[in-house]
Amino acid sequence: MRSNQFLLFLLAITISNTALPASSTTTSHPHSAGEDQASIRAPEGLSIEILKPTTLSRWTAGQKYTIEVKTSGLDTAGDHWHLYLDGQLKAMVGGGRTRYQLTVPADIEPGHHEIKVTISNAAHEEYDLADLRKVEILRSSPQ
Repeated sequence: MRSNQFLLFLLAITISNTALPASSTTTSHPHSAGEDQASIRAPEGLSIEILKPTTLSRWTAGQKYTIEVKTSGLDTAGDHWHLYLDGQLKAMVGGGRTRYQLTVPADIEPGHHEIKVTISNAAHEEYDLADLRKVEILRSSPQ
């Protein structure tokens, strides 16, 4: 019975990986939106740090900005990082990529907002580590 469950798990991973190569990004997630996921203990040596943006960078609503991270101990065969803006999942980035181009929603309220990155394993279990940055988002200028 256990081997059947394992085969189903592998099939699910194969199907999901067929749609997106390991080096790509996505905003879809196998959990329902808003579902609170319990974190698991991170293996020794696993870490993630936001390199860009710097704290209190100024962004403009509706514009694109690069999020850059530095990781260590990441298993690029399955581990990937999640990007959140104000607690809302915006992207999953895998395949060893360390950058993601985020478009700031045009309708976001001006003010201070939080960028958060976490690491998840191939089963989408989030490890108990994260890095945070505060950014200031300005209203987009009229065209």
